[in-house]
Amino acid sequence: MINAGAIINNPEPHLQRRFLYNGPTPLPTVLQLGGSDPDKLEEAAYMATVQQPAMGVLSEINLNCGCPSDKVAGKGQFGARLMQDPSTVEECVVAMKRGVDLAVSSAGVGRPTVSVKCRIGTDEHDSYDDFASFVEAVPSCGTFHVHARSAILDKNFSPADNRNIPPLHPEYVYRLASDRPDLRVTLNGGLTTLPAALSPLGACSSLDGVMVGRGIVANPWEWSYLDAVLGRPPAGGAGLPKNRRELVAAYASYARGVEEEEGA
Repeated sequence: MINAGAIINNPEPHLQRRFLYNGPTPLPTVLQLGGSDPDKLEEAAYMATVQQPAMGVLSEINLNCGCPSDKVAGKGQFGARLMQDPSTVEECVVAMKRGVDLAVSSAGVGRPTVSVKCRIGTDEHDSYDDFASFVEAVPSCGTFHVHARSAILDKNFSPADNRNIPPLHPEYVYRLASDRPDLRVTLNGGLTTLPAALSPLGACSSLDGVMVGRGIVANPWEWSYLDAVLGRPPAGGAGLPKNRRELVAAYASYARGVEEEEGA
């Protein structure tokens, strides 16, 4: 996540590059923005979109409505706190789409989708009806990435607590995907292994995908088999590393290239 203000308040090219550059990759790239001020989010979405393809190509710009940390949802009053104010979420999504539209019309660049990443609720507001009502109140968003846990904001929970203590309810996400075929819905939370990530796709045919974070970071090599398991060509094309040694060598080459570009 990048705070919208960080993009707006640092217009210098080398700082914009630090925040937005994602390299010459053909893979889908999502920029997640943090904030609750529609005007700032509109400007940040415009700035990120209009700088394509120099900074890379964005497939999606996402609004963070799921982070429960005190810095974000407490003092910052955004992240998961936004789930308690869905009308503001709607205003933010509309503003971000407006920023994207302006960039597309003025610069002729590609159009990233605007999406929301959220929880299933907050504190005691964690029923399926609460969750569905939140989604219903944000009609301008067609894509929801859902961490299938409630965010506990009214207790002294750390971010780690909020990743582990609230129970998972993937059935809420399955039901939303089935009830709202007009939406693109993906599941996140507790998917720490490749089999665990594939299981929901078999459990709910209406689900559009899954999102994995820490599981990939903890054991990245396991996920190198994903394309083969799904029976599709490697996402990165031909010439991918075939073993860990080749992978480390390729990463080192990439790092050297970034250092040269940055003048490090």
